[in-house]
Amino acid sequence: MSPSGKPRVLVVGADGVIGATLERRLRETGRFEVWGTTRRRETLAGENRLHLDLRDPDDFEVSRGFDAAVLCTGVGGEAACAADPEGSRLVNVTGPVRLAERLTAAGVHVLALSSNAVFDGSREFFSTEDPPAPRTEYGRQKRDLEAALQSLPGVGILRLTKVLDGATGLPARWDRELAAGGTVEAFVNHFISPVTPEEAASVLISLIDRRAKGLFQFSGAENLSFHAYALSRYADRPDLLKRIRPVRDPAAGDGALYNSLRTELPTEEAQYEDLKGVGAQALGLMTGYAYATNPKRLAFTLSRYKFVAKMLTGKTSVLEIGCADAFGTPLVLQEVGALTAADFDWMFVREAQVSHPFRDRITFLRHDMVEGPLAGVFDGAFCLDVLEHIAPEAESRFVLNVCESLTDDGVFVVGIPSLESQVYASEISKAGHVNCKTGEELRAFMLKFFSNVFLFSMNDEVVHTGFAPMAHYLFAIGAGKRPGLAAPGG
Repeated sequence: MSPSGKPRVLVVGADGVIGATLERRLRETGRFEVWGTTRRRETLAGENRLHLDLRDPDDFEVSRGFDAAVLCTGVGGEAACAADPEGSRLVNVTGPVRLAERLTAAGVHVLALSSNAVFDGSREFFSTEDPPAPRTEYGRQKRDLEAALQSLPGVGILRLTKVLDGATGLPARWDRELAAGGTVEAFVNHFISPVTPEEAASVLISLIDRRAKGLFQFSGAENLSFHAYALSRYADRPDLLKRIRPVRDPAAGDGALYNSLRTELPTEEAQYEDLKGVGAQALGLMTGYAYATNPKRLAFTLSRYKFVAKMLTGKTSVLEIGCADAFGTPLVLQEVGALTAADFDWMFVREAQVSHPFRDRITFLRHDMVEGPLAGVFDGAFCLDVLEHIAPEAESRFVLNVCESLTDDGVFVVGIPSLESQVYASEISKAGHVNCKTGEELRAFMLKFFSNVFLFSMNDEVVHTGFAPMAHYLFAIGAGKRPGLAAPGG
């Protein structure tokens, strides 16, 4: 821990694409003291910059009070590793393992990046349960790195699919070749599931916060051939599209190669980790758990979504905040024009993007409404079983950000368990319910933001206007934003 009381985080390879993005994002949170390493001595003038060459990791001083270290550096790419297997192995395996040994011995939580290249790419969406079977030298090095790190205490490993930022790597090479008047050859039988550096950094920060250990994966939600990716990149330049030539990757033979992984991450709220043990059933991760443990809960859930659907009927653009596995979301979709479903938990978002039966009609995205409003303007928004999970000191910021995302005449529907119901709540619910309210407390809170607030009670599947202290669940509908609401953080 640093003298400021903030966790001290070391980003190894802070001048690479992922490392630089992670370093910037960590600083932007204001919650960490951030240090970064480089092997280029000419860049040491940067803020909190240290020299580290993984070919000689014992030269690096680890006793600087680091709380966490993220190993983002290495020799990337199949060609570079194949051309110099011994030299690349020193940087990709031997050096990182030795550094991790020294860091963990000093009590530092270590996270290391790995790759989908540990698999042979013969099919889509490999799981952490699948045994590694690399087909390249780069993949073999990542496999050996994982095996060595898994023997160390408290180390987390994150496998990523191809990370593309549009400004470096393959897209940048294509830009140069096309700008020079040349042609681009792009594979039609080799598929990628790219993630952005920003997404990768977001996942890494979550793993740092959790001090997560074990093996994790993060992947894009779709498979795109290199050729399809190139066509989408230059879709607004018909003159360039003519110079993108489809070719086959000979490494795939008569078949195809895939880059995708099944996203497997810790959930953002620890009490939901038990849900993962049930598995992602056809109903969805959270709903599958409810079905396996307390089936009648599905009736309550669908009744709540039906109520929201009827209250928002005819709205043109609606936002759901905290959608989880979005089991009941299609009921609202039936009544509105367009529906965006957001959650702050990557695990649920990626699962929905890959397997939700309505994923072609619902826009699923990752967003934390406590952190800021969502781009775009919605004339309806709702959250069910969300507000009770938000700390009281953050609840006003949460609703202000919702208001920023709404039109002036937008409607916001909130559903939460009543405070009176908590004596009957399950242990998994109690663990996350930090902000339940009585009916009058909920009405008073919503009146801070809306000129009109309508309160409803609910018991089992029945919504009514009865005595709120006897309600198990509460709905509040806010309509007509109050003028002059303070901007979030203002």
